[in-house]
Amino acid sequence: AQLYLSREGYNGMHGGSASDDTETPATQLLQYCAKASRVTYHPGRQPGLMMLRGVPVVNTWTPAASARVEAGGDITPWLTHAEWLIPDRRERDILLKWMAWTLQNQNKKSNWQILLGGYQGSGKDTLIQPLKIGIGTQNATEIPASYLLEPYETYLKSKLLIVQEIQNFERTSIQNKLKRILAANQGDAECDEIPVRMFGQKHIHIPNLVQTIFMSNHRSTAMQVAEDDRRMFAIWSERQVTERDNQYFKDLHNWLGWRGEAGEYPYGYGNGVVIDYLMRMDLSGFNAHGRAPGTAFKNHLIAASRTALEIRLREAIEDKEGPCEADLVNANVLVKWFEQQGLQTNIKALSLALTRCGCESKRDSLKGGKNMTYRYWIVRNNQKWIAATGADRARYFDKRGMKNVLFSGIRPVK
Repeated sequence: AQLYLSREGYNGMHGGSASDDTETPATQLLQYCAKASRVTYHPGRQPGLMMLRGVPVVNTWTPAASARVEAGGDITPWLTHAEWLIPDRRERDILLKWMAWTLQNQNKKSNWQILLGGYQGSGKDTLIQPLKIGIGTQNATEIPASYLLEPYETYLKSKLLIVQEIQNFERTSIQNKLKRILAANQGDAECDEIPVRMFGQKHIHIPNLVQTIFMSNHRSTAMQVAEDDRRMFAIWSERQVTERDNQYFKDLHNWLGWRGEAGEYPYGYGNGVVIDYLMRMDLSGFNAHGRAPGTAFKNHLIAASRTALEIRLREAIEDKEGPCEADLVNANVLVKWFEQQGLQTNIKALSLALTRCGCESKRDSLKGGKNMTYRYWIVRNNQKWIAATGADRARYFDKRGMKNVLFSGIRPVK
């Protein structure tokens, strides 16, 4: 076991502190010990004292305890369950290779994560149980989705994060937290770190290497997925627990957790066989750093995520209706136009819909004005207008007689 103490903590344990120049237990000890500048959590790197960017830090990550297995053990029970739960061979192969890649590359992070949906009791957790043990139970954290509402992010100090009962969150703060979890990180020795707010502790900085599996029983409301999403590989299982009798799951759990006649398999024989199988899996052709592969379930979530406002906005942009006839549009004008169309909205809701439609917000300085800017949205030809100069965009506004609209936002739109 490892114990990490501050100077004050060590003094309290070994004789208290001194009020004069007398050496304390901590100062005596420090003469013989290396000093770390801070604590981190870096999966796949050396546990304990290590160097990071030339600075000594304490790595609190520890590898999983070795599970005793016979190499090449019979994997049939687990593969049979995987085939039953996810009949689509392509989707199943991608999921198993993602699991194998996660186990084989613990100092890296894939560019996309997993959403595994299905009916309650169908064995989704049973399928991923060996991965949790292979990563190490001390490195795998399982939380209810409600924890994402809390300000603390202790769960990010994990290699594997399993979020149970994920359901569509519309709050901006939750969406931003999901972005942090899903953010890509190539994951090498010098990978970027993120600040994590720990419960009862100061912020710590750790590399963003957490691999995440979201679990859900909600088919149409599991998660908001944008049209251009690249981060989520979504699978839905239609299997019902009633399709298998209780003996099937009992036998599978017994196989996974069997400890042997003399307790020689402390983490379960079947779990060890699956870990060995995943560790030896050939991953040639598997792209962990590309775009998440598409699925029918993901397309369903994209369609279900569209609000009435977003659907109407997409139509207006595609058909060049009203203010969306122009490439550059003022949000206030759009709100007024939608109200005239009988669709009540506000700037906040409209901004979210514009973002989900792939539009980009832009701010330019007012020519001749002191500390004055105007904001608008690029609704098409994004690359062209981002690359254009402020003068080019100003000429576009002048040519179309849009200068006053940018500021008032209340001129009636035909």
